[in-house]
Amino acid sequence: VRHDLGRARLMLGQERAARGEDGGSDCAAAVREVTIALGRNGENPDFRQTLGKAHGLLGDLEDRARRDGRPDWERSAAAYAEAFAADPKLVDPGYQAGRFWLKIAVSDATRQEDPVRRYAQAIAMLDAALERDPGHVPSRSTRGYAWYLIGESQRKSDGDPRASFEKAIADYDDVLRRGSQAADSWFQRALVRMAMGRARDARLPEAEEGDRGAIEDYSEGLKRRPADVEARANRARAGRLMGDVLVA
Repeated sequence: VRHDLGRARLMLGQERAARGEDGGSDCAAAVREVTIALGRNGENPDFRQTLGKAHGLLGDLEDRARRDGRPDWERSAAAYAEAFAADPKLVDPGYQAGRFWLKIAVSDATRQEDPVRRYAQAIAMLDAALERDPGHVPSRSTRGYAWYLIGESQRKSDGDPRASFEKAIADYDDVLRRGSQAADSWFQRALVRMAMGRARDARLPEAEEGDRGAIEDYSEGLKRRPADVEARANRARAGRLMGDVLVA
């Protein structure tokens, strides 16, 4: 009963947040009810997933209000990780835990804090999810984005990002090979291809190859989402780097 009450309060909080209202009090009530339920049945992975959702939304609401959402995101990641560990058949909680560790890492980087440990936690959870289901597209796509961000972090600190970028490309290649035709999959691989070309050396043929590949990927994505202004601007930028003129 406590879990049902918590889930109902969470749904109310989600509805209010979707309308731009403050659903924080409902999410906090959901956390209280589900925590009581876990005290009576601490092994139930469904309860832990509900707790993860509630803390995740609380963190999102804090972030939306320009406050620090990381404490609740960390609690969310921990709850999802516990659900993942409790049932070897589950995949999504591992993905969710990795997704929230990645959000924390991005927030760390934005605040000029070292995100390396958080990136490692995100990768570890996404690896574990993919061990259970290699075809889980959300996990593979998110891991690709994590490797891209790690590569960018390495590049900014004068490290060598190429291995990280290559892992990102491999994940996006797999996502597209498995039939995902979402525009974001093409746009994300294009972003990594451009970054990889620049990381090698803008004067080398590999850089031009990366730019050309990025243009092709942006074009494929734009067939699926032609109104995406940012993707059109990025495709034009790749064309300028090659010395071509593309109409955005």
